[in-house]
Amino acid sequence: MGHVSGLRVSTTLKGHIMKKKFCHLVLLFTLTAFFVSCQSQPEQIPGYEKFSLNPNFEADIQTVNSMLTACFAGDVAGMETWLHPDYMSYGPGYNREETRQETIDDWVNFARRFENIHLANAIYYSFIIDDEDGWPPLNGAWLLLWGNIIFNDRMDGTEIDSRVHLAFKVNNGMVEEGNLYYDNLSVNQQMGWKLVPPE
Repeated sequence: MGHVSGLRVSTTLKGHIMKKKFCHLVLLFTLTAFFVSCQSQPEQIPGYEKFSLNPNFEADIQTVNSMLTACFAGDVAGMETWLHPDYMSYGPGYNREETRQETIDDWVNFARRFENIHLANAIYYSFIIDDEDGWPPLNGAWLLLWGNIIFNDRMDGTEIDSRVHLAFKVNNGMVEEGNLYYDNLSVNQQMGWKLVPPE
């Protein structure tokens, strides 16, 4: 009887081991199929042949984040380090554009008014445009950033949370152009402004 009992335990243990091996094999085949399917995707999307992934993605993220850190701190020397001499900023309005010096001045004033300025929930994507026949200013490496810029009013401590979409052109370790999109009305309303319709 003891032998039969031992046999049952052995059979149960062997079945358990076989089941684990089978599960591991299924997982391995699933992961292999997933990675093969990812690798077999075309590098170019039809209609977007003049776009390619940016091989300097990580370095450009570091450049943009260093520039933003300097901006948030109102650090003039840091901004001068990371902003290209020909830097131009556009947005959020269609007619809003700023030179490098105007951008630096604006961030210095912003840092005087607000504190604890930081970026949260950041998502990045980067690509290169190479279009000889198109509009030359678009050519180059672009880093797109989605996230929230959060800061506090120094006067009353009010926290303002602004969702942003930022598109930066990066050239040789410097930010050459910035395109800024955010809800200006939401920012002003969080600061206590009221939208009053005309009578």
